[in-house]
Amino acid sequence: PVVALIGMLAFNVFIYGDMPEKIKRICKLYDVTEDGAVKLIKDTDKRRRTNYNFYTEQKWGMAKNYTLSLNSSQLGYARCEKMIIDCVDIC
Repeated sequence: PVVALIGMLAFNVFIYGDMPEKIKRICKLYDVTEDGAVKLIKDTDKRRRTNYNFYTEQKWGMAKNYTLSLNSSQLGYARCEKMIIDCVDIC
């Protein structure tokens, strides 16, 4: 999750994507096979889930725990970035 602090207000953002899109991106970004990408994604998500659940006492990935949830596979990274910045500016 991305967290922006606005004064004392925490703005929590969860960015998620479709697995085929994530695999494709990770293969290209890290020059790994599809199997390597799947393992990297699973390991990273497990670490993120464990840390988030421990430090927040909430459940990682549940929409109600975030101010904003964005699907990067549908929106693209540039649009996600713009939407986050726009939302922070509004707050």
